[in-house]
This record gives sequence, C-alpha cells and structure tokens, in this order.
Amino acid sequence: MVVEQRPASAEQLCELVREGSDASLRFVGVGTKPLLAPPAGNAVTVVMGTLRGITEYRPSEFTLSALAGTPLTEISDALAENGQFLPFDPPLVRAGATLGGAIASGLAGPGRMHWGGVRDYVLEVRCVDGLGRLVRGGGRVVKNAAGFDLPKLMVGAGGRLGPLVEVTLKIFPRPLARHTVAVDLAGPAPRSALELVGACREDAIACEALEIELLGADRCRGWLRLAGAEHAVAERTRRAVGGLRARYGAAAAEACGEDVEGDGSRGAPWRRLEDWSWVPPGAVAVRAPSSLRATEALVERCWRPGEPGWIGAGGQQLLLALSPQRLSELWSGGDELTARLQPVRGADPWPAGAPRPDGVAPAARAFYEAARSALDPNGRFAR
Repeated sequence: MVVEQRPASAEQLCELVREGSDASLRFVGVGTKPLLAPPAGNAVTVVMGTLRGITEYRPSEFTLSALAGTPLTEISDALAENGQFLPFDPPLVRAGATLGGAIASGLAGPGRMHWGGVRDYVLEVRCVDGLGRLVRGGGRVVKNAAGFDLPKLMVGAGGRLGPLVEVTLKIFPRPLARHTVAVDLAGPAPRSALELVGACREDAIACEALEIELLGADRCRGWLRLAGAEHAVAERTRRAVGGLRARYGAAAAEACGEDVEGDGSRGAPWRRLEDWSWVPPGAVAVRAPSSLRATEALVERCWRPGEPGWIGAGGQQLLLALSPQRLSELWSGGDELTARLQPVRGADPWPAGAPRPDGVAPAARAFYEAARSALDPNGRFAR
C-alpha cells in the first residue's frame, strides 16, 4: 500500500519531516519522470503539487520565484507575456512537469547546447532539511557569491538531499525567430554524428540546438536549430544549408522553415524531444550524461541499430529507448559507461525487490554522502 502525504504549506512540510516516523520520505511532483524517484521500501510518498504559485516575478530584473509544485506551463505562460522564457529548455512541460521536478531531475532539453543546463539558472532555493528546518541558499539577484552554493547542489539531487519549497530562477528574453535545418549523414552513426558537431564549429554555424537522431548503423540525421532576429536567422540558415551541402552533398541538407513541428520524416523533432513521444510503448526512456570524448564509446556500448536514440545537446547527452531486459543486461556489466544510464520514464526496469541505483557517479560518491550527512543526519529522506 502506497502512503501519500500532500502538504499544503511549507510549515506542514516541515512538520511532516519532524514527525520522526520510521518510514523515510520520497518527494514527487506529478510523476512525469517517475523512474528518477522510484518507490523505495516503506517510504512515504510526499506529493509536492499542492505547493504551487508564482511568488515574485520581476521582468525588468530577469528573475522569477515560484513554489516547487508550480506547473512549468504556468511559468512559461507568464514569461511569454513579457517575451521571456526558461533558457534550459525543460522537457515534459505539456505533460504537467513542475518547477521542483525540473530542478530535482536536472534535465535540460536541446537548448542546453547554447544556453547551458538547469544549474546555470538557479539563483536561490528554499528547502527543508532532515531536521524539519526551512533552509535558504543563494539570493534573488543575478550576481551573488555569498556562502555555500546550495542551489546548485540541489540540481539533479532527486529530492534525496531534501524537498524544494521555492526556487528563484534567472530568465532570458525569448529569441524572436527560430529556424531548423536537417542534414542526412552516412557512415558509422557515432562517428558521423560527432563529425557534424565538429563541422558546425569549423563552419561557425552558431546553433541554439543540435540533436542527432540515430536511424541505423550507417545512417543518422542531424537537426540544427538557429535562433535570433528574423532577418539574421534567415541569412544564417541560408549559409548553414550551403555549407552543409558543400560537405555532405546537394541533397543532404535542407531548411525546414520556422518552428516546424510536423509529423513527417522531415518534420523538426523539437516537439517529440520535449514530450519524449519518440519512446515507443513498453520501452524505458534512458538518459546518459556524457561528453564529446565519451559519447562515441557510449553509443557503441549501449545502442543497437533499430533502437530509438539521440545524441543530444551537441554531444553532451545520450537519449535511448531500451527494453527493461536490455537495460538490465547493460547494468549487469558493471562498467563505468553503463553506470551512466539513468531511467527517466516508461516501463519499470527493476525486478521486484531488486536494489535500485541512486544515480550518483562513483567520483561524486564521497561528496554526496558528506552532503547527505550534513543535510539529512537522521536519514529521513529516501535514497
């Protein structure tokens, strides 16, 4: 039986942590990324969606504060009225994802290549520690270097260091126009994908996003998104198409137009990537943070032709759709590459009663345990 609690205020949340029950606490938003915070033993599930609402928005200062359970759609709508947006391009917005879930998961979308990740935009957090105290870190100003950088520590922690109550973000003006360019690549998928990243740098193609769709052992497709003022983006798109055709052939590259969200094979993928609709039913959506140097080895080790897959954010992450059995096989190898695989949503990959990894990299284990000891000395929060 799953036990749920729905605190209606920060004070109720603090009291819940102070109760001192034997059961640990697991914090969730609305469940758009359930495999990042799976049920753990006898843990009580604390649903944070009741703590919602924008508490402060200063368009002229480019900052916004909101409670952790605030839907990202509500935040995006408020920002759009002033021509602003969330630069880290969070996924699953239309599925109901919340601000707290976006910070706790640390997941960024295609725009991460140009704008940076979630950690770059969190200015201040209010959270609850393992003793039931409301803790504040950071500040509601863009330039602030006071004290320990608690906000960045909470990004990607999955609620294991404590539940977020309120978050202050740095925001940016929305680009006036976006255009998409598609380019078909031949040759071994990992190598040709990384060559495209290098080609964009050599040809000075300033992409806002660069996603590479793995289509087969010797075939993949690159998707470039260019952003800025309309006249400038149109000219940069024309030059990008010309440069890519010179490299890959006259039929290889084409402009898809402005903000194309079509469903055809040439339709721009940004909607599919935002809502993860490229993941087939019954599969596990998996993310693996990477680097350009490690991506080729990661693809060769973890991806098979025929499986949906993306080299994302200009080579900074790998997105895969795997069967639960296939993911278990990869994990059983016990090597550093497969340890990076983080299930996000979809089918549950863990057999009943099997231990579930916490996603902490071996190199960060000592620091993570020290942070847990400081913020949760009594072990109130589920691992």
